[in-house]
Amino acid sequence: MPGPFITGDDLLTVIAAGLKTAKASLKSYWTEIAGRCVTRGWMDLATALLAKGYTEAQLDQWDDRVQYNTDQALFWAYTEGGGPTIEGQDNNYNRFDRAAAFLKQPPADIAIRIGGAMVAPGASGEAAAVASGCLNMAGGKLGVHAGTSFGLKSQRREGGYNEFGDAISEWD
Repeated sequence: MPGPFITGDDLLTVIAAGLKTAKASLKSYWTEIAGRCVTRGWMDLATALLAKGYTEAQLDQWDDRVQYNTDQALFWAYTEGGGPTIEGQDNNYNRFDRAAAFLKQPPADIAIRIGGAMVAPGASGEAAAVASGCLNMAGGKLGVHAGTSFGLKSQRREGGYNEFGDAISEWD
């Protein structure tokens, strides 16, 4: 698996800028938080994009992987450590949660850039792992849109509806 594409030290620089302080002035707990959140942030993104059909090779070549890794790591760092607060402004760190945004979009609406060109899931010629669906994190299974066929010889159970109102099924 590729990534993460930033280091804890890179994230500390961004955290310090957001808190409007020198990196050397950050409290010591930020170092531990930054190291942990870099990996956690990348795994969030990789899980979301792999679930949408992108391949590991595509993620490794993704033009914006550093920025998205930084944003997702910052989301977790600010959530854990308490990010900047500005009176009268929205201090909601969810705006940095790129993985959640990817999971909410249908695969056809997600395209990443490789070499400056927009690339669809699995477009590199590699077989995409998932053509359509939404990740069901709680059960560890992939909820797939009803009627989607992957040629699997599995038993399908109806799973109700996801948060977007789409009928889903679970495969055993």
